[in-house]
Amino acid sequence: MRLMPRGWPGKQTASLWERLAQPRPPLPILVGGAEGGVGTSTVTALLAELIAAASPGPTIAVDQCGTAWGSLTRRLVGQQVGLRAGLARTLLGEHVDPHEVISMAPTTSAGAALIDDRAGYTSLHDLLRLISVTSGAITVDAGRVDNVFAARLDLQPVVVVVGRADVIGAEAACAAVTFLREHTTRARLPAEPLVVLSSVGATGSLTERRRSQAATTLVTATGISHLVHLPHDPRLAAGQPLRLDQVGKSTAIAGMRMASVVGHIQGEIYRAYRRPAASAAAAGSTAR
Repeated sequence: MRLMPRGWPGKQTASLWERLAQPRPPLPILVGGAEGGVGTSTVTALLAELIAAASPGPTIAVDQCGTAWGSLTRRLVGQQVGLRAGLARTLLGEHVDPHEVISMAPTTSAGAALIDDRAGYTSLHDLLRLISVTSGAITVDAGRVDNVFAARLDLQPVVVVVGRADVIGAEAACAAVTFLREHTTRARLPAEPLVVLSSVGATGSLTERRRSQAATTLVTATGISHLVHLPHDPRLAAGQPLRLDQVGKSTAIAGMRMASVVGHIQGEIYRAYRRPAASAAAAGSTAR
């Protein structure tokens, strides 16, 4: 088992690390915000670092949020510049080995490779070739949930929708999930998204607890089954590159819950696509 972050809850962390270390199909994760500035970069960074720390496969973090200042890049590697997605695509098209392409990208403290695609939209199908091995993962900060976001769903990714942990933020998150349900087909959205409600104020205060409880109640009442609350963490808010062994315990627990739900959703997607394929194969065999 790979090293676990210092200070994390022992049994919970060991259980998650064991699950993430198991062989699985390549994992695409698409993180989108119900609104702007709700913490998609933080959620993307936390998921990427967790998977990179525990999983034997290559983990890629992609900044496609469309901001000029590179929120995900700063969140993970500070002032370094990520490998340009266009260059990665060109190299892959020239049959350069994916491991060699990955080695050109700056790596995070947990070992994820950072790809920068702020300047334009590079097809994620091209970048998936970087992780087309057992236990590979690509985590994408895809900006706001809109038509451009929905166009990326042909990857059949695990979808994460981030909203603020208050009533207005919860309403926006529910609206984003409804948008995805109404503007996509079952073939493109084969499993329900994970909704992450992110607190922006001190979690211990009575006001913040009431806000987050009201937001959680609202989201649950709409039938959304996958929900995680990400508490405010001053260490993340400080703007320094994320380090797993420097986040607070409540952040660690929320991160592990997110990663566990992501794994569960990937299982749902895998079964949804495996079942028709198995049925088709059985039908073909019967016909013969």
